[in-house]
Amino acid sequence: MKVLGTNTGLPYEMLQKIKKLSNREVYHNQYRIICNCKGLADANRKCEAAGLGTKVFLPGWSSITGNKIELELCKAEDIWICKDGTFGNTYISIKELQ
Repeated sequence: MKVLGTNTGLPYEMLQKIKKLSNREVYHNQYRIICNCKGLADANRKCEAAGLGTKVFLPGWSSITGNKIELELCKAEDIWICKDGTFGNTYISIKELQ
């Protein structure tokens, strides 16, 4: 298993929920998503099942993360979203947005 990371837009309902939980104002719909998976296809299956849509992780726009915080988070759960957009180290589980 590996942890992939990418930046993507969120569906409207999730966007509204995460904006309420964020510590700062985010003026765009770009969020860092990390996923514990076997590869791109597995990550996209997990994201689709979670309601994030299809093709969240794309070749050339996704990478394996080496961030220690992200690696630790993905030991507990498969999908996490950065609360502050594409910057920061504060993540929320996808289950909290469903």
